[in-house]
Amino acid sequence: MNRNPALSSNLIVIIAPLAMVITIVLLVNSGLFSQHSSLLSVGVTIDLVLSVPLVYFLLIRRRNIPNLTTVPVFVVGIVVASLVLPPSNQELLGTVKTWILPLVEIGVVVFIVWKGRAVVKRLKTEVGKNPNIFSTLKEVAGEILPERLAYAMVTEMGVFYYGFLSWKRIELGPNEFTYHRKSGTIALLGILLVMILVEMTAVHFLLRQWSYVAAWMLTGLSVYTGVQVYGMARSLTRRPYVIEKHSLLLRYGIMGEATIELSNIASFEFSSKAIDVTENALSLSPLAALEKHNVILHLEDPGTVRGLYGSKQKYSTLAFFVDDKTRFGASLSEQILTDQGDG
Repeated sequence: MNRNPALSSNLIVIIAPLAMVITIVLLVNSGLFSQHSSLLSVGVTIDLVLSVPLVYFLLIRRRNIPNLTTVPVFVVGIVVASLVLPPSNQELLGTVKTWILPLVEIGVVVFIVWKGRAVVKRLKTEVGKNPNIFSTLKEVAGEILPERLAYAMVTEMGVFYYGFLSWKRIELGPNEFTYHRKSGTIALLGILLVMILVEMTAVHFLLRQWSYVAAWMLTGLSVYTGVQVYGMARSLTRRPYVIEKHSLLLRYGIMGEATIELSNIASFEFSSKAIDVTENALSLSPLAALEKHNVILHLEDPGTVRGLYGSKQKYSTLAFFVDDKTRFGASLSEQILTDQGDG
């Protein structure tokens, strides 16, 4: 039976603190606690608000998990203690809530502001270099928040940034390639946006006859969806493919992304043939059913595509569209040869 060591290792981060909490809860509900409640309530409080978060911190400090996630564990410990300890045995817990919890909250705010200043500085530098703001935001947010939450937050930020703030002309480098000019994706998303607006207007007037509040709630949701589609469409024009020294970076706006080591590329072909999803093949675009591709890339070892809000999909074959496939193919082949020579 095959096991994933990384998954098993990460499960310990959850299982160990959870086992401690369950043990403590069982102790509070035991006869031993009833006999020595005054003494044991102090130990239970210390374990829930100090020992459990400390164990969690020690387990994550060498993993790719933000240290800031220790704070929610601390808060959960306070909540559990409040629920399981009798009110008469919550004196120490009251002290923690009054003095320690506010200090922790202030510390979190200071940390986020400090990190925020670093984000602003890095974004200013990034704006002067290239349009890869989304990647910079992901990197910085990942230092503060859990991966999934960071990716979701940055996706929302990316929608508004590319939709309403990113207007500076993009100058492509010799190693950068567009994919939106000839694929018809922008037109497709434009049609979808118009449909949302038309349907929103019609449904609003129909629904208003039944419920004024529901009509405006649905209208607000439709407007939000329209903003999402608009921002995602514009992001396609701002995030080109990049052939780097040792890797190929494929970005489908903020809707998809794959970083591929050149040494892992088995072959690539110019083809529009349908791919077989049963053979671990994917399309870079989430609109694969409606959008064509003209390049199919085959890997030696499986890779991962990051989709909307941080979703992940494994693949061995990846299909995507590039506007200038001749120049793309020549540049990729040359860089692969160079990479092999360096190796």
